[in-house]
Amino acid sequence: MSLKRSELLISLVLVIISITGLIYSLSLPQGVNNNGVLRSGVFPVVVTSVLTFCSIIYFVQSIRELLNSEDESLKTVHQLFLGLYKNKVFLMMLTIFGYFILATVIGFILSTIILFSITLFFIFKHKLIVSLSVALLFSFTSHYVFQTILGVKLPSGFFM
Repeated sequence: MSLKRSELLISLVLVIISITGLIYSLSLPQGVNNNGVLRSGVFPVVVTSVLTFCSIIYFVQSIRELLNSEDESLKTVHQLFLGLYKNKVFLMMLTIFGYFILATVIGFILSTIILFSITLFFIFKHKLIVSLSVALLFSFTSHYVFQTILGVKLPSGFFM
């Protein structure tokens, strides 16, 4: 997969992720409270708005570079997505995006086990037993650290 196709795919994923983040951040409380302090939703909206703007610029630049390319095979949609499964960066971004969706549905622990197992087994080519062992250890350790020690509420999903 050429660099220009990779940049186009990554920029498209960034646009999708940033728009999704912007939509979710708009559901947080906005404005200023009675004490004159900004509410919790203001900063995420600003950050995701900037990220969305920059991602769209990156996407448009990637399309321009691809269309101005001398290589005619890069201009077809079929060639653009051919060999997509071999691109580890795109596969990792897709896995992380799936992780955010899964975490809200099935919970933190189960989605983290799935993410780490897939990442270690398919992308880094570790054995299945090693992948599952590391995934289990990391999931329960990170859950304990965030939930118990730091007091951060993690997604529980439908199964917990």
